[in-house]
Amino acid sequence: MNTSILETIYDQLEAMTVTYLDKSNVSKTATVYSQETMLDSLQTAHLPARVLLPPSGSLTINPGGNNLAQWKVSDIFFQETAAQGGGVDDEIPSLTRYIIAYGAAIGKLWQIAYQTSTETRTLLAQITSGKFEYPSQSGVWFYGVRCDLTIEELF
Repeated sequence: MNTSILETIYDQLEAMTVTYLDKSNVSKTATVYSQETMLDSLQTAHLPARVLLPPSGSLTINPGGNNLAQWKVSDIFFQETAAQGGGVDDEIPSLTRYIIAYGAAIGKLWQIAYQTSTETRTLLAQITSGKFEYPSQSGVWFYGVRCDLTIEELF
């Protein structure tokens, strides 16, 4: 029976530590909220936080029963509410440091987890910093970084 790595990916992303220097140059690690720990909304006490949104994707069933899946997972980092910040120019340095820390963490995670695999498991990360609303249509905005991960696997 062929099995997907999607559940394992979530487990590993939940366990992945991303430590960065905040606006005050203090080392911070975001708390991760995911499938079993998802919050309906974020409060200041939850920050900094990473939220792993539910997956989406597509599946191609090839002859012989091999599946080619392309999973999309959004990993959104929330640093602070927009109301707390002094403006985007005040946020850019720490958001840039977070992006660098995230890139190092996801690269290390992917190398360790999948380097010796014979199956196709590639990763594309689209990373955007800025202001993000959470939850959707709530009117509550946060400075943060959105990492949209596309994982392709053959199973």
